[in-house]
Amino acid sequence: MYTVDAVTGGNGNFVYAARSAARKQVGSWLSVATPNNSGEITIGPRATITLPVRLHVPANASPGDHAGAVIVSLTGLVKSPGKQKVKFEQRVATRVIIRVYGKLQPRLSIVDMHAHYSGHLNPFSSGTVNVTYTVRNTGNVLLGGTQNLTVHGLLGSSAHVASMKAVPLLLPGGEYKVSAKVPGVLPEISVTATVDLRPEGLRGDVNPVLKPVTASVTLWVIPWLLVAIVLVVLLFIAWLIWRRRRGTVAPVRASADQAASEGVKQ
Repeated sequence: MYTVDAVTGGNGNFVYAARSAARKQVGSWLSVATPNNSGEITIGPRATITLPVRLHVPANASPGDHAGAVIVSLTGLVKSPGKQKVKFEQRVATRVIIRVYGKLQPRLSIVDMHAHYSGHLNPFSSGTVNVTYTVRNTGNVLLGGTQNLTVHGLLGSSAHVASMKAVPLLLPGGEYKVSAKVPGVLPEISVTATVDLRPEGLRGDVNPVLKPVTASVTLWVIPWLLVAIVLVVLLFIAWLIWRRRRGTVAPVRASADQAASEGVKQ
């Protein structure tokens, strides 16, 4: 049995450090008393052992939420596909969350938001906006949240994601990457993707007011085929106007030239 610190993994979930990792926070604040302080216990089938867990929070601990775990580890040898014996560790973690008294700053931020459009040659057919961004816990308390993603076009159309996964509880400093597709977006020259995030704390926590977070990104969605058709039509109209003007001006010039010729003869 041993204690470890907790960190946020790549998918936003809690990840517990290896036994060999340095303990800097909760892992060093906790201790489990085992027989002869060996860190090991032996327990019979269907038996129960009660062990004391001690907590000592240092005076210089920063305010807010900190997390770690008490690990029960069972190590053994198993055969690999190559018939070799390898050391295999099974771990059961009991999560420990500690809130240190002080000024609480619950805050989520949306960073690195990008979007691009994929559509069809048909300018009257809708396409898909692919949006990516990162939700980062820039405060000092555990926070997750619900999110909603919508896309609004320059001419008033709108589309949204029917259902989005909630942001899991993130440790301070942790982040969660989001990738979503918004179908049914018309190529209206310019479209804006907006994400609305409503933070939520750990159930039972008493936090200051949790403010919604909003972020947007605008991208050009130009229907080039339609633009090309309009351009060809405009060029054709301009050519017709030029031809008509040339046809009406030409006789006047001929008449003037003729008058000049007759004047020379006189």
